[in-house]
Amino acid sequence: MVELKKILILFEDGKIRKESIAYGIELGRRMDCSLCVLMLMEGTEKGNSSIWESVLNGAIKTIDDEGIGAECGIRYGDKTSEFLKFLAVGPYPSAIVWGSNAGVITERGRKPGHWFTRVAENVGCPVVSPTIKKK
Repeated sequence: MVELKKILILFEDGKIRKESIAYGIELGRRMDCSLCVLMLMEGTEKGNSSIWESVLNGAIKTIDDEGIGAECGIRYGDKTSEFLKFLAVGPYPSAIVWGSNAGVITERGRKPGHWFTRVAENVGCPVVSPTIKKK
């Protein structure tokens, strides 16, 4: 059985960084991978699902316009739990692009109490957080 390679672009709380989308697109091209875009939201936001679906669809349109295959999903609830459940039903990503607050996983801005910082060290694939280069 051939397993398809995927790159996961991970967002939370409706925050989507454009540089993460651009990085994911280029990484997908270089690795000949499709993209999977996942938005994690607090359970209290489920009542606003149409808003978050619209935000996520904008990101998917950008990816589709570049000719890269993409799928997307939104999960509501405890972010750590929802992320791990998402990984468990696989296919496991070849890489994860962190697409929300840039300071969460960078060395200078690492937030030790943030849920993603706690799980990122144990996911078993590269995790990147693209930044815009200052000129």
